[in-house]
Amino acid sequence: MDLRALRHFATLARRQSFVAAAEELNLTQPALSRSIRTLEEELGLRLVERHRSGCSLTAAGALLMRDATAILAQAAALRHNMQAHARGDLGHIRFGAAPLPAALLLPDLLAAAARELPGLTLAAMVRGAVDLAAQLRRDAIEFFFCAEVQAPRDPMLERDALGEAPLAWLVRADHPLAGRGPVALDDLRAFPLASVGADFGVAQEGAPDMLLGMPVTIRCDDYAVLIATIARCDAVCLSSPALIGPGDRVRSLQVFDDGLPATTPFVLVRRVGRSLSRPAQSLLDHARTISAAMGARLNVAGDTTGRETPSHHSAQSRPIRNAHPL
Repeated sequence: MDLRALRHFATLARRQSFVAAAEELNLTQPALSRSIRTLEEELGLRLVERHRSGCSLTAAGALLMRDATAILAQAAALRHNMQAHARGDLGHIRFGAAPLPAALLLPDLLAAAARELPGLTLAAMVRGAVDLAAQLRRDAIEFFFCAEVQAPRDPMLERDALGEAPLAWLVRADHPLAGRGPVALDDLRAFPLASVGADFGVAQEGAPDMLLGMPVTIRCDDYAVLIATIARCDAVCLSSPALIGPGDRVRSLQVFDDGLPATTPFVLVRRVGRSLSRPAQSLLDHARTISAAMGARLNVAGDTTGRETPSHHSAQSRPIRNAHPL
């Protein structure tokens, strides 16, 4: 029994006429008659009573019509879903993001997917790059976003450029260092340091996490919480000024000798040799659009990093071990 025969039978049952059903199916009447006869022979049952005014279903035919209707509806849904999946409009995606790209990209990305890709179901995991790489190797996620310097150097993983975000030291608007112009990294040591655990360069068991040689006083893996925290105290936080909202009482500092770049590139990390699914590619296209729009907004707003040009303090700048922590 095949779907074509069931479709022929269901059309005949609905139209109750070989002539009308054959016309709708774009078949000759003898071809439709042969299809129905073959189906009856296969099942060993008479399905249709033929009479001068048309045809009607037998008891067996009525039972088959009930089940055939459900099967044909499921087949149509399957065909629709596979075509939508091929277009990238339908599917389930499990992916990850390190804390900073999660804070900067996920709200707009998930909202855009909900609006424009309603057939997608998404599961986003926010963790450090090391944990995300382990999830990727186990095929628990399809890809993840992180800062380029965090991406594992693993021959089994490959990276695709995604965009970049500005970096800056953030403090509350009326912080003691806020109005002093360029400050040195040593000036920050007098204040508590708040940072995301997954984004530091150095961590030792049994000892405070360290960032650029300074102990981390407040560790939290949520940048929104950190932004709200530093707005309420004298703590400093290395983050992105792109996270500062219109109502946040937070600003960036000019720190001339921290050795950090003005921006940090983001990358997408995936398994080598594995192409992304169509739904994942659609999501990635949205992520790149959001990243480009973020960069354009920051360019229009002017310099939001609080940094002076690198050449101005090049003699005083010093490199940071193992690159910058974000």
